[in-house]
Amino acid sequence: MRTRDLSRHHYLEPGTAPEVAEAIRNSAKSVTAYLRRINKETDCGYASAEWERVFRHAGIRCATIGAPGDEHAVYQRRVGGIKPHMWLFVGPEMRIFDPTASQFDDDGGVRLEGYWVDWPQGRRMLDWRDSTDGRSWYEVGSQEHQRSRLMDRMRRL
Repeated sequence: MRTRDLSRHHYLEPGTAPEVAEAIRNSAKSVTAYLRRINKETDCGYASAEWERVFRHAGIRCATIGAPGDEHAVYQRRVGGIKPHMWLFVGPEMRIFDPTASQFDDDGGVRLEGYWVDWPQGRRMLDWRDSTDGRSWYEVGSQEHQRSRLMDRMRRL
């Protein structure tokens, strides 16, 4: 589901909670302006980090998949092989928000089947997300974030 009113670069998986789309609409202009200013508008690492901050500030559960220099999270193109990539899971349903999905437009557009984790053994992200491993990872990541926020608040007191 490409939504032009959000950004020409984004992909938001169908079925995502409405508050996620609202947070994107409310912040798309400022996030895009910031990424343009630092010349990182299509850099998946910078864009994912910035959007993760937006979602967390809005109280929306999220987690970035992949890390700079890490080839365990990839996007498998129809033509041209794999590309190390970063994106986010958002909301309680763990839906994909890919802030730089437009880089796959020349490959026929985004396909959910193109997102993989645990590369090179390879597990389709959709299978991993629905597994115990994926759900546990998301829960632990969310708990660690909450613990980190609590520690930050305590340090400020």
